[in-house]
Amino acid sequence: MYTAYQIKSLPKNVMDYFAIGEKRQKQNSEVTRAELDTFLKPGGSMDAAKMMEEWFADTQHPVFISHSRLDKEEALALSGWLEKEFGLTSFIDSCCWGHADELLRLLDFTYCRDDPKTNIVSYKGSLITASHVHLMLSTALTKMMDRCECVFFLNSENSIKEVSIKDMVKSDKDAITQSPWLFHEISMLKLLRRREKADHRESLTNFSAEGVVKKADVDVPKFDYPVDLDGVPALGASELAKWLAKRGGDEYLVEHGVKSLRRFPLDLLYEVSPPQ
Repeated sequence: MYTAYQIKSLPKNVMDYFAIGEKRQKQNSEVTRAELDTFLKPGGSMDAAKMMEEWFADTQHPVFISHSRLDKEEALALSGWLEKEFGLTSFIDSCCWGHADELLRLLDFTYCRDDPKTNIVSYKGSLITASHVHLMLSTALTKMMDRCECVFFLNSENSIKEVSIKDMVKSDKDAITQSPWLFHEISMLKLLRRREKADHRESLTNFSAEGVVKKADVDVPKFDYPVDLDGVPALGASELAKWLAKRGGDEYLVEHGVKSLRRFPLDLLYEVSPPQ
């Protein structure tokens, strides 16, 4: 990762690009997954490294988009806008979430049913599979953030909640998130190494089972995670418009079938809002 920005507002017409983003992410997700028995080692254990490689592919994109589950459409629209206007492809974190949910269902259905004739899953067994899958997911997300040059975090009411003055005194933070994955990704913004732009661009290739568990009627408590976005510059619709305007005078070229600018698009963004 070279730098990161928090997106506070998007261009008014951003949803016009939703279909482009949705099509791209469907293409990225249309992968035939290997059967579980292909990961079995002679001793009967699972090859976790091989499973991660198959289910959480380590692809290369210049942009990583972090967002709340409730902002998926906005994230897809933003990815479409980036691709259409700048030739930049994006990795959207919810793609990994979907793969994790699918893998967890498959593991539970195969190994954790109390009775093979039913779809009732063992609570203890499901806890074990969940711990492994969630560790794989957090590792995959961290690796992707490290590989992408720029991280865009969609800072919305769905992802970040303001804290009252009373609670602020107790926690020393003025905002929280109730998503463990957003908490992980925001934390990584502070902990990941900062790499040079050239390191990212040398290897850049992307420029341009149902009913397993019956949902229980329980009220699971929400967990509040303090977030620290100090030092992460904020971008709004006006800054994004300035970035788009900078693109206007540049000539296009085509590499590997992808339309791009002679100047790398993210360099134009860094002129509008210098990285910190």
